[in-house]
Amino acid sequence: IAILNIGILAVAFFKKWRQLTILGFTGTVLNFASWYGVYYNSEKLFFAISVLSAFYIIYTLAGVIANFVTKKLSDTGDLFVLTINPVWFFGWVYYLLKPQYENSLGFVAAGLAALYILFAYISSFLNPDDKRLTLFLGAIALVFLTIAIPLQLDQNAVTIAWAMEAAVLFVGTSRGPERYAIAHCGFRFTSIFSGKWRTYFSIQNAFAPFGVVIGFIQSLFLVWKEKPDIILTAGSFVAVPLAWAGRLMHIPVLVHQQDIHKGLANRLMEWCATKITVTFQETLHEFESTQTVWTGNPVRPILLEARAHDAIARFGISAQKKTLLVVGGGTGSLWLNRFIAENIQNITQHCQVIHITGKGKADHSPSAPDYSVQEFLEYPDMALAYAVSDAVVCRAGLSTISELSQLSKPAIVIPLPDSHQEDNAGYLWEKKAAVVLDQNDMSWEKFLKALEKVLINQQDRLELSKAIADLTPQDATEKVAAVVEEMLGMSKKY
Repeated sequence: IAILNIGILAVAFFKKWRQLTILGFTGTVLNFASWYGVYYNSEKLFFAISVLSAFYIIYTLAGVIANFVTKKLSDTGDLFVLTINPVWFFGWVYYLLKPQYENSLGFVAAGLAALYILFAYISSFLNPDDKRLTLFLGAIALVFLTIAIPLQLDQNAVTIAWAMEAAVLFVGTSRGPERYAIAHCGFRFTSIFSGKWRTYFSIQNAFAPFGVVIGFIQSLFLVWKEKPDIILTAGSFVAVPLAWAGRLMHIPVLVHQQDIHKGLANRLMEWCATKITVTFQETLHEFESTQTVWTGNPVRPILLEARAHDAIARFGISAQKKTLLVVGGGTGSLWLNRFIAENIQNITQHCQVIHITGKGKADHSPSAPDYSVQEFLEYPDMALAYAVSDAVVCRAGLSTISELSQLSKPAIVIPLPDSHQEDNAGYLWEKKAAVVLDQNDMSWEKFLKALEKVLINQQDRLELSKAIADLTPQDATEKVAAVVEEMLGMSKKY
């Protein structure tokens, strides 16, 4: 095929034989698709990208070379090849790179934009009479430049709109982990004081009101300076003074309630909320506002797009064995780590395990067959771990529950004792959407019985999958986006 394509390129130097170019391109597309379906695996990723790039360059040159050499004006056939070739190439590159190299996609699009800008410049220099070709090449460059922006901003429709038409400012605490997460995404970040009220006895509670007052004064100046169109929060204490300031200065405030029961921060912001969105339908009655909407909890699109076969090589696991994913939340769980480590020999008799321990918490994890230990996974890799898993062992944090619901994953849920997670887990138990175990009353026998339900018994697995999928809307991200757009006057009501 490469020889055929080089021959077509050679012909293009001397004669604009467009039918031959289109025929060769069609054959290349079909043959590559056939090769992919039979032979491709993740180990051949860079080979596949190299082949795609070679074919793309050949047909890009074949589409314009005759116009440059013969000085003839472009026709519909020329423009057709120039259109379909980058669409085919970028579509395949996007499909191949997204599971493991999502952060590179924006740079690929930007590189293609730069390439077409170069071609447009060369066209204007070598064949200045063919203004249609120059404009067309410039238009393709503009399309790829437009694509590059949202790809680098996590492919969220609302983020894309804001990034292109406005600006996003994240407000957090000076020493919280959110600063580093936001910096990684490339957004602006600023910090204010806040006062967190602890439900247990703590001397820090005595200083909490002062933190709120200082944060409120900072928020007034911040809102006056930034003049935001909308303020969004998901219930953090740092958002309380900011939401109050927004209300006093007539800025729309959206409060999102993640957990099954509203926390203190959202209680303090309820009065100033223009809209309230909730994850669970049963939470609607906890808010008096008629502006409360059941949307579910948004998750990143990549979670739904990851493919199991890409995770096989990534984690060094078998495609023939069932896979159990163990995750203790964003920072890991020492108790869960110890329990899995103590029983890993028994667990791996039934399945292979991917265990995410949390940063700095993998030291005591044993080395065992069918046991892949990961301290931390970036979100693309986390999506792969979810994709390849048959069942999940986890805490009862709302983000994890939302992901399980979107993926319809049967799960063993072990809530953190004496925390809001117990309410979340109780809701799952009530809906028969997960197997819920008590950390303080745990034994290997109870865990094994739960493992059989989520991993082995097919009827139990189907019932759990359906029940957890029914907990939240499957289009939660779109629903929240619609509420934001409606608040901004960008669209009709959701």
